[in-house]
Amino acid sequence: MKFVYNPKDGPLKNASLVRAEALYFDYKPSSTNKSIPLVIEKDGSQWRGQFVLKTEEMVGILIVFNDSTGTITDNNKHGGYVVFVHDSEKKPMKGSYVGQAGVVLYASRNPKFKLKRDNEVQIALYEKEFSLNPEIKSDKTIIYGYLNALAISKKEGYKTIIEKELDDRIAKNEKDNIAELTIAVPLYEKIGQLEKAEKYAKVIRNKDPNGMFVQTESMMKIIKQEDPGKKTAYFEAFKKDFPGSLFLESLTTSMVNVYIDFYIEKDDLPKLKDLVIKKEKESKPINAAFYNSLAWKMAEKNWQLSTAEMYSAKSLEMVSNESDFKSPKVKNNVANTYKDSYGFILEKQGRMEEAYTAYKSRIVEDLGDSNPEVNERFILAALKTGHIDEVKTYGELYVKAGKATEKIKTTLKDLFIKANGANGAEAYIIDLEKDAKAKSKESTLKKMISEIAPIFTLKDLSGNTISLSDLKGKIVIIDFWATWCGPCIQSFPGMLKAQEKYRNNPNVQFLFVNTWEKTDDFLLKVKEFVVKKKYENFTVPVDADNKVVASYKVEGILTKFIIDQNGMIRFKSVGYYGSTEGVVAEVSNMIEAVMNEVK
Repeated sequence: MKFVYNPKDGPLKNASLVRAEALYFDYKPSSTNKSIPLVIEKDGSQWRGQFVLKTEEMVGILIVFNDSTGTITDNNKHGGYVVFVHDSEKKPMKGSYVGQAGVVLYASRNPKFKLKRDNEVQIALYEKEFSLNPEIKSDKTIIYGYLNALAISKKEGYKTIIEKELDDRIAKNEKDNIAELTIAVPLYEKIGQLEKAEKYAKVIRNKDPNGMFVQTESMMKIIKQEDPGKKTAYFEAFKKDFPGSLFLESLTTSMVNVYIDFYIEKDDLPKLKDLVIKKEKESKPINAAFYNSLAWKMAEKNWQLSTAEMYSAKSLEMVSNESDFKSPKVKNNVANTYKDSYGFILEKQGRMEEAYTAYKSRIVEDLGDSNPEVNERFILAALKTGHIDEVKTYGELYVKAGKATEKIKTTLKDLFIKANGANGAEAYIIDLEKDAKAKSKESTLKKMISEIAPIFTLKDLSGNTISLSDLKGKIVIIDFWATWCGPCIQSFPGMLKAQEKYRNNPNVQFLFVNTWEKTDDFLLKVKEFVVKKKYENFTVPVDADNKVVASYKVEGILTKFIIDQNGMIRFKSVGYYGSTEGVVAEVSNMIEAVMNEVK
């Protein structure tokens, strides 16, 4: 099949070289093959190419176009360019639309395609296929793909549709079909039919007590347990019950950190050392990252620091010999991280001059790659050891690069006051910051968007009703988070500072929308978390059924949205910015950009 691509006014209109990446597909999403590059040639302002469908089962192809670097992509507004095979009556082949639904889902996980998963579009494709070829619903792979998409979307009436489909399938002599029931049980749970879910789960347990379903249940029991003691007990039971489980290797790997935490908590150094020795004797050698992570955990707890120093030194020795790095720069950055850990451990032991030397050895040439918290440790160590000139020199460089913490700025201000008096101290810091702030604001403005914010009404932890429509006229910061989300928790100190910064502005409202929790008793855990971490000043609406997060088409948390006074999304930010100050700066820049636009 031949095709023509015309960039027109799209993202690749000025590209001197265009590449095409493709995925062939049939109607079963599970059989999607790997992506392949297509050869295309320039023909005037257009590009021409061709592809060959190698099997009769293939019903179409999905193509995206990239520039020579792969950084600029034309993916048809995140949906991909999809071409169907047609039959002799010029109709798409049977299974084309479910094939498209599957291949787009697959491509959304492939960085070459940069597609977005849109459940509404996916469901529409399934339903279009069913209207054309209703018999295709009998295929288990297809119907369960559709039902899972429905469950995620929470489309109106989804529970009724899912329950009817499940009941009908099981009624057709499928009640003893373990494979069928294994897929059905979690779907019953998702729609709140817990009695039916447990009924069929018992059937599976009785018929296949050592099968994948029971193993998965036991594994999830381990994963969901937060208490290190209980978690280790569950894992020991799993090893005994399922010695040949396919899950055992990954569980064993993930449990190492749990055992480490447990032994640190119980002050059991001999068992911790035994664990390390056991890891060292395994066929797969431990890498430097393991020793660095272990040493850092011990230092954070201020526990067995001489042993932590030994493990940290080992990580530094090993990283110099490791070769599986993408580039010398990456290897150097990793080594610098380990040097920082080593300095931290020395500082914990009161060996400040040695700590200062370790911190200084990890200074990077490109300050844009540095971390503000790491920079702070070096500056404070230099201050405590009397290296005042370096405090001033490097401190100013960090501020100018936008890689300084408030403590670094305060330290510089104190030095200025000692030398010159209080007059001009604030102006001194402001002058250092001006270039970095200007660049940060310029970068922020480039990310500005304009999309209608979905309206929602939720209850907060105190039972108060929070409605986005009631907040019209205000700038609203929505932070989607969960108690299990590491980046979310890391960002909270910065979000707390950002909220405090705008505390006296009645036209700015922060909402920390809790979502995607994984346990039935999550509400109690959320309340306990907020109190324990002293975030009681956060307004926490609870998205218990995950409908709000779905309406905002969030693909992963941490995700923040900045909504303007007219109810329009102006910024979307995904991930943790890397430091408390970075979070404050990012959120502040977005808020100020919206304010300035209104002015």
